[in-house]
Amino acid sequence: MHGFTVTARQIPSTQLVRSAAVLHVAPAKIMRDYYAVSETDDALRLVVGDMANNIAGTAVSLPELAAWAGLPADMRLNGGLAGSLACRQQLIKSRASGAGLVKAANEILKNTYKICGLHNIRDPASRFTGYVTHVGITPEHTTITAVGDVFAWVNGTLVAGAGKQIDTEKSLLVSALLVGMATDGSQLVVEQFIQKARLDGATAAALRQRVAALETAPPDRQAIYKAVDETITPWHIRHLQNKPRSTHPWTYGAIDGTTTPAMFIQTVTFPTKELQTLVVATDGSAPLQPGAAVRKGNDLQPVNSEFSEQTIVAVRRNNRT
Repeated sequence: MHGFTVTARQIPSTQLVRSAAVLHVAPAKIMRDYYAVSETDDALRLVVGDMANNIAGTAVSLPELAAWAGLPADMRLNGGLAGSLACRQQLIKSRASGAGLVKAANEILKNTYKICGLHNIRDPASRFTGYVTHVGITPEHTTITAVGDVFAWVNGTLVAGAGKQIDTEKSLLVSALLVGMATDGSQLVVEQFIQKARLDGATAAALRQRVAALETAPPDRQAIYKAVDETITPWHIRHLQNKPRSTHPWTYGAIDGTTTPAMFIQTVTFPTKELQTLVVATDGSAPLQPGAAVRKGNDLQPVNSEFSEQTIVAVRRNNRT
């Protein structure tokens, strides 16, 4: 569809660049953030997604998908990368929106499980977990569908995407531990988080152990972040992901090959004639100031360049002459 210009930018995390060097592949080829754009005479569609690194699951073999992405066919893929490549390859083909689009995304992951032999995944933390925003622009209407923390700004205003409370709580925990380790207060910080999050016994014990191991060295934010992420992420996928609000105040929605509850699916529709700018970005980027208008990619800044990938797709209406 004519009348709009699309630009995209992807920046791998520092950690991913190091991993790519070990694998002897280009960093962009193993990013779990992804985007795809499709333009025809009657519609412009784009999808931006973020698949989480699979901490609990094992690597899988998907030779055809790996080769399609320009990777060695015999390379084993982390579940996050496998889901990312499958969604990038297939989800852009969908003309659906709302619940239909989300169902299509879950079917892609479900089929990917079958292809690599994961027919019956009992542990939710072993599933491929991701978040997505899809945009369909026709001459008449623009429809945005979002699940999770892939955000969309229209004419500068945030209209879709939902941050996860558990991510905020993990970030607060990391900051508190950084201070606590310098003042011998880390044990109290851990116990307060365990109570607030309602952690099960095994996860609580694992968190205590990981933090205690870190106390033998000078405080380091990235090391603390890794310890918290690797301990808490499998827990919150098992206990919070796609669960009813009644079970925990921090529950959230995701694409994981099962069913995403309707309460976590956002759908926004408006006349295309009102669209001047659109920016869609994964959670590796945030506005320069909280709540600031976002009309172009440069209105965003990295959140954590060490661990977080950044993918930003911007659409702007062409100037009329």
